[in-house]
Amino acid sequence: MTAPHFRQPRTTSARLLARASLAGIASLAGSGPLSAQAAPPSDPAPLISAAGQALAEGSPFRASRTLAPLLTAPHGRDPALVLLAARAASRWDGWATVVRLLRAEPWLDRLEDGEGRALLARALVERSDDALGDARAAAAGAPAEVLGPRLVTLARAFDRANLLDSAALTYRRAAVLLPSIGDWLRLRAAGVTADSAERAAIYREVSLAAAEPRIRWTEALALDRIGNPAGAAPLYESLGATLAAVRLRLRAAPDSSGLDAIRRELVGALTPRLAPDDARDAVALLDATFAPLTAQEELVVARRAAALDRLSRAADGFGRAAKRTPLRDADRLIYGTVLARLGRHPEAIGVLATIRDRELRPQAEFLRAKSLLRSGPRGAGLAALRRVAAAPVSDTATAATAAFLLADLLVDDGNDTGARVAYLAVARRFPGTSRGARAAFQAALLEFLHGSARVAASEFGALAERSADRSEGIAALYWSGRALLAVRDTTGARARWKAVAERFPNSYYAIPSASRLGLPGPTAAAAAELPAPDDGVGAALDRGALLERIGLRVEARFEFDRVGRDAENGSGGLLPAATAFLARGLAARAYHLALRVEPRGTSLDGAIQRLLFPLPMAAELADEAHRVGIDPLLVAAVMRQESGFDPQARSAADARGLMQVLPSLGASLARAEGVPDWDTALLYQPDINLHFGVVHLNQALRRAPRLEAALAAYNAGSKATEQWLALPGAANDPEVFIERIQFVETRDYVRRILRNLAIYRALYPAWP
Repeated sequence: MTAPHFRQPRTTSARLLARASLAGIASLAGSGPLSAQAAPPSDPAPLISAAGQALAEGSPFRASRTLAPLLTAPHGRDPALVLLAARAASRWDGWATVVRLLRAEPWLDRLEDGEGRALLARALVERSDDALGDARAAAAGAPAEVLGPRLVTLARAFDRANLLDSAALTYRRAAVLLPSIGDWLRLRAAGVTADSAERAAIYREVSLAAAEPRIRWTEALALDRIGNPAGAAPLYESLGATLAAVRLRLRAAPDSSGLDAIRRELVGALTPRLAPDDARDAVALLDATFAPLTAQEELVVARRAAALDRLSRAADGFGRAAKRTPLRDADRLIYGTVLARLGRHPEAIGVLATIRDRELRPQAEFLRAKSLLRSGPRGAGLAALRRVAAAPVSDTATAATAAFLLADLLVDDGNDTGARVAYLAVARRFPGTSRGARAAFQAALLEFLHGSARVAASEFGALAERSADRSEGIAALYWSGRALLAVRDTTGARARWKAVAERFPNSYYAIPSASRLGLPGPTAAAAAELPAPDDGVGAALDRGALLERIGLRVEARFEFDRVGRDAENGSGGLLPAATAFLARGLAARAYHLALRVEPRGTSLDGAIQRLLFPLPMAAELADEAHRVGIDPLLVAAVMRQESGFDPQARSAADARGLMQVLPSLGASLARAEGVPDWDTALLYQPDINLHFGVVHLNQALRRAPRLEAALAAYNAGSKATEQWLALPGAANDPEVFIERIQFVETRDYVRRILRNLAIYRALYPAWP
């Protein structure tokens, strides 16, 4: 159904040079490319050339990997080489590496107009170390073309050292040299200016649309910095920054009545309206300042901690509260759920057994049954699950889920015959639920695999009619075609697949339908010329790019956010802004703007398709994929599903970055690859995350028999995938395997990536 996911490495001269130059680097199977154990080459020129090319292509981490063997060689302390390595590390925020490379070097002020000193100063500022001496030296005598950014670094060093007057003066000097971002630098100056009249004069100079709304925030910051918490706190409060206001009032050391008021305010703020990061900070502040909390306060904190997936804190809070006051059934349900998620099943069973509320009882019994299955005698768990499934239906969703799980457990036991009977019972009893529809599908699939294809075709067809536009209905329509083909009704089968391809062209099932009809899959539509963004958009993105380069990323985000908001509000248009973002390498912002086009009725021509299916970091993506021999378009398809191209993405499970790499995996790969100065925060660096994600994906591909299984393993792990592969029909039929994946999330994940991959191959047939 899918094309092979392995491709031969490219043979262009540039790639051959890069590959030949990596001959001295240890392979992934042993020491990683940054390992100090790699044998240094005798001729550094090819590696230096390859590293320069990587930097030019926007792939600084690749440049660092390429240079690593040279730094262990006798010529490894050559100033030009060390400077190049530091420059590469600075581009992927490897500030610890920059400091390690440069701190002891005597030539920092002599080479490249003092670039080494400037890099060291910037690294120390980013690490919140003492940077004043190096920042002063970097700015002293700097040529005009680099003085502006170096003054920003110096101003930040003054700022961190609490030398506010010097910081303000230096920010103002930098604003003159960097006029396009002058307003942002003036706001920085205002934020460290003590005199209110001077601040007011600075604010009058600010006119950028993205900067003006930050004036009141800057004023609150300034009042805070100059030691006026009484003035800053109400201003923060008016801006919705409740937690910042509370911290300031705490700093003022109020009397006991004031502390009580702050305590009540913090507890009262822990509502769903409080942003998750602020809620986490509020809980930490309560614990640090006001412990021990009262029973009622513990309950408020525990409920919010549970919603934030801070499971240990939630369990502790409920446990402490329960020792002092009886818990309500609603809190017992949350408490039991938290304990089960922590794997503390015996405790969860005990808590859930105490729930008496008639509306909550079915869900509590279901959760208790699941914990019994995981920790107690299996028979007790099954009996409890059957009671939930068979009880009078007061909670349809819970009863349907319990009954469906019983059928799934029969599948796990290898009893497909019994599972079909159980699935049919779920479908008959809960026909209007998603579980009922899925059960009907699974029952028909088992009949297709073990019984009569004709009966399966009838059941699939009935489900397709009942759930025409729902995911299970689309799946049933496709599979009714497969069942009809099995009974040699080719005409009927082709009619079903044609219906899928025509009615649901963007679904996963349109791809195998087209293949079985002998038709091409997704096609690239002709690309209409999109309207160009206005000059203001380009100027804003230029400002954002410059702000990022000099380390003012918060201000850069404000510029980018303003462009996105204006586009969404109809000022300038969604597509021109999306096109501009994509051209600047901001694929996530382009993608999310383009997603808003389809609901507004705009036809999806080729240009819009490429906004929805972009190739971010194209050179790096191609290089990483070809280095291990997998299809770069597959990597792009996975990235789209994992993060929507957002390098700052973070999941509830704490997976991070473009390819959603878990910190534990990142640390393991960093050790295996010999990455020095590892920090989990580096997973937010696009090229590092991409590198680790490709390594992990390649490992899954090498272990799995087929692409579909590899994707399942990438999402759900190899153990679950092996169990699904062992189910009847799954080992030899990729389409059956996908349908027999028992985790909804993983099944949808695999289907979406296969759809993404087909569209990518249609859009970029000759790439790379």
